[in-house]
Amino acid sequence: MIERAPSNGPSGSRAVSELRDAPLSRCPHCGRETRTVSRGVCADCWGVKDPENALVFRTPPKTEPLLGWDGLFGWLDDLPWILLILVGVAVFVLRLLFWTS
Repeated sequence: MIERAPSNGPSGSRAVSELRDAPLSRCPHCGRETRTVSRGVCADCWGVKDPENALVFRTPPKTEPLLGWDGLFGWLDDLPWILLILVGVAVFVLRLLFWTS
């Protein structure tokens, strides 16, 4: 016999009960009367209904180049990591050479 997972009361999961109890309002994106879930998001199209809450989901654009390297000598900021990796590879190769001899 297959056992079922314990439910959170007669309604099922917490997400189902929160969606059932969520307020209804008109969505400016899909034009339907839909439930508004967390942070003012439409439950059907996932568009943001409230412009003030829309700022929560936006991230500012990155202004630095890839890997933070700026110009010819920008890689000097990463020199400790580069040296650490090179020392690790050198230790590995030396141990491999002396282990086999």
